[in-house]
Amino acid sequence: MSPEIQTFGFFFRHTFNTNMRKAGVAESVIMEITGHVTREMFDRYNTVDEVDMKQGINDLDNFFKSVDQNVDQDISNK
Repeated sequence: MSPEIQTFGFFFRHTFNTNMRKAGVAESVIMEITGHVTREMFDRYNTVDEVDMKQGINDLDNFFKSVDQNVDQDISNK
């Protein structure tokens, strides 16, 4: 196989895993599609970037807001 084809395959695998995860596909489903049988192999082809990290922080912030709101409602109902 030519080096160009090998390089394309490398980038395709990384892009596919990352885009599937960002699209909300469960990691177990991605692993089944790609044939990765270990978490280590999945992680090797999954790229976490700055957008992912910002989304993670925003998700945590929204979680805390919902918990805080639920606690406030529980206290006011007593």
